[in-house]
Amino acid sequence: MIRSSTRLLLVDDEPNILIVFKGQLSENGYEVQTASNARDGFALLATQRFDLLIVDLKMPGPSGLNLIERVHQLQPKCAIVMISANAAREQIIDAFRKGADDFLLKPITRDELQQAVGRALLKRAETNQHIADPTAPATSDLVIDAGKHEVLWYGRPLALTPTEFCLLLTLARNAGKSVPPALLIEHCRGYPTKESEARILLKPHIAS
Repeated sequence: MIRSSTRLLLVDDEPNILIVFKGQLSENGYEVQTASNARDGFALLATQRFDLLIVDLKMPGPSGLNLIERVHQLQPKCAIVMISANAAREQIIDAFRKGADDFLLKPITRDELQQAVGRALLKRAETNQHIADPTAPATSDLVIDAGKHEVLWYGRPLALTPTEFCLLLTLARNAGKSVPPALLIEHCRGYPTKESEARILLKPHIAS
């Protein structure tokens, strides 16, 4: 169910994208604000609350990647969907590493957009929900708080992206078990992948 206060920010340098996407999302009950570049998007994020950011990868000036790097400093509970007309595999992986919840390639259909927004909001809501989690570690050296989306290592907070937090929490809940890469991606990203693709998507999160 969509809350009446669910607020989305759409950042894209293409006027037609802003008009079409805003219309489609507004028809589905979302409150939508728009910005035509990353600088204006950042200004809105710094002064207003948003539940989800939809941002283009490539724009004049700061890129979408530059913007999402700073989103979670301002609004750690904001979900992120990145879009692009063309993107290399490395750029897609980098977007996920920086905190994107989904990545869509243009042209994007109404159904694809709505499904991606729904998945991202649901995943972030589950991550942000404050629930008692008896399977999460709570020792003197490692503490995972599923409600606060926080990980402490010897009392010091770890800076993790939403994906990295989800991966750590999932592995902690399955301690002693072998968890296939594809299952990790499906649980933390919300869509099925092949094992080979899942390993590629996971690699940036486990690299030293």
